Amino acid sequence: MSKTTIRNKNLRHPITVIKELPRLERLGRAGARLKLDLMLLAVHGQTTQQWQKLNEEDRAVLRQIAREEDPAWGVSHQADAIGALGVMQDKGSLLLLSEIARNVRADVRLQIAAIHAMGEIGGSQVLPVLRSLLDAKAAEVRSQAARALAKTGSGEDLAILEGLAKEDKTYVGEAARNAIKLLRTRLQRSTR
Repeated sequence: MSKTTIRNKNLRHPITVIKELPRLERLGRAGARLKLDLMLLAVHGQTTQQWQKLNEEDRAVLRQIAREEDPAWGVSHQADAIGALGVMQDKGSLLLLSEIARNVRADVRLQIAAIHAMGEIGGSQVLPVLRSLLDAKAAEVRSQAARALAKTGSGEDLAILEGLAKEDKTYVGEAARNAIKLLRTRLQRSTR
């Protein structure tokens, strides 16, 4: 139960809004699903700390939401779940994220969300996937892969991004040039 008091000069008295929800953790996976759906649908979003508080069962349910399109809320709900995995830096979801990112039949929004999440999670295991996505057919996917490499790439990726910046005449070339600057800055900070 949560209470919120609203004070407004146009109202004679303060108003107290009381929210009551059942203890969702008692309801197993169904309760976890409801809790996660409410978190994903919140207008104001969630903080990183709120996502990181999730237990392993909740994380497994969140991965399931990220895996398949929700019949009621559609692709955007699935993309929000993918984004949440990135925010909480869930290394257990890297295989799922790489599958979504590489799936050329997937909605481009899902591919972009998965690539972004992989960049947020980082680690050496995401680098081969991100590098392979620089050759993707969709310019949006190539651009997001370049941005993700800026966050998690190594010195080896500078040359790869420079090649992309020279060859790609679409906006991806500009994204690659920006990624090079960010990656150089990040690498210089890490050597200090």
